[in-house]
Amino acid sequence: MPSTPQKPRETVRKKLPHYLEPHEIDILINYAAVHSRMAANFMLAMWRAGLRVSEAVNLEARDLRFNTDKPQLHIRNAKGHKERYVPAHKELQRTLTEHCQYIRAKGKQPLFIVERSGAKASRFTGHEWVINALARAIRDKALPADTVVTPHTFRHSAARHWLASGVQINTVQLWLGHQNLDTTLIYLSLSPDALNQMANVP
Repeated sequence: MPSTPQKPRETVRKKLPHYLEPHEIDILINYAAVHSRMAANFMLAMWRAGLRVSEAVNLEARDLRFNTDKPQLHIRNAKGHKERYVPAHKELQRTLTEHCQYIRAKGKQPLFIVERSGAKASRFTGHEWVINALARAIRDKALPADTVVTPHTFRHSAARHWLASGVQINTVQLWLGHQNLDTTLIYLSLSPDALNQMANVP
């Protein structure tokens, strides 16, 4: 019997990660700060350290390793129960130092809490902080009405901004905590000419 021709496999289109420009992130953080400095500092931590929302809510006061020649964050509960260190941006050092002093967090106490109850913030809390800030920014037309933001957008944005600043791809992989470089390579599509090489093409 003649063989039945095989149908070609349908290709699944892979969408690029959504990111925001630094000034757009500043807008969101400023809108969050009007109602909650806790929410604003949470967003800053996710962006400046490229954190997953679960990693951000699990941060404790002891994880801030700022009193060294190489200030860094200790991420204890990363994906796959792994740990890593992420260098701390100067803005993040200053903000989280003040943050700890304000909430009087020490040792194993969480950095981000629900201010009304004092309970540790959850992933849902983090999502709510972001969505509320976005809604107010769109309401005031500070951001376009079609702007889409989730907590993970800050992580995508961090990777794109690092690459655009000249950070090497394998270093970005290390900072994000990716096991495979292939996972990180997608971010090259968000910054295809980080070194402005097109300007030198005759």
